[in-house]
Amino acid sequence: MRILITLLFLILSFSSISYAKTSYGDADSRAYRVPEKYFDNLDELTDYLVKPYQNNEELKARVIFAFIVYHIQYDMYEYESGYEWERSTAPVNSHKDAENHYSHFKQTPHDTLKRRSGVCRHLTNLFLHMGKRAGLKVVEIEGTATNLPHAWNGVKIKNKWHLLDVTWAGGRLSLRGIKDDKSYKRALKIREKKIKSGRIKNSKKINEEWFLSNPKVFIKTHVPYDLKWTLIEKYQKASGGKLP
Repeated sequence: MRILITLLFLILSFSSISYAKTSYGDADSRAYRVPEKYFDNLDELTDYLVKPYQNNEELKARVIFAFIVYHIQYDMYEYESGYEWERSTAPVNSHKDAENHYSHFKQTPHDTLKRRSGVCRHLTNLFLHMGKRAGLKVVEIEGTATNLPHAWNGVKIKNKWHLLDVTWAGGRLSLRGIKDDKSYKRALKIREKKIKSGRIKNSKKINEEWFLSNPKVFIKTHVPYDLKWTLIEKYQKASGGKLP
């Protein structure tokens, strides 16, 4: 009898675990294998990505997240070219300071898709635009990550807010052979031609730590200027802010 009860407990336990775990294989595959024709129109691209997941907010968020990780590179040259400018400015400690900081990196979500690269603000804006297009409640969150200005996203799934960082989940655009603005622009054009001709194959993998992250882990590296976006109760109470 005791053995029977133990076996029943194990069966129920494993069933509940497998039920609670969401599989992202299909969404990731769809995000990876997007037909080239959709890269010319951001809204059509978004509609294509989320089409199979109309009733699943988590998979909508995932397929958009995966698309950005797979296809949009973090632009190290643009970041490095702004570094001297950044060091000459006052510390970034607030939303207003952040706006001044990011004014150096102007780029629309449509530009980011066309160039397939950008800094953190561009990647989070792209997720914001695509998420809203898909009918999700999404916000951009500003703060610091490892004590440097940074931006990431919050997304609401089943009436609960979650944190994600599409920048940290992906990779970076190499600086090899890039010495100035002219060589940088030339490298981007060459890269775009190679992508369209299929001569560049994506080998990036998604770092799962930064998708729907545990707030108590996230806060160790990411500190928002508005503490309600820690999603940790004690900080939310201290900030006095309410989540939308």
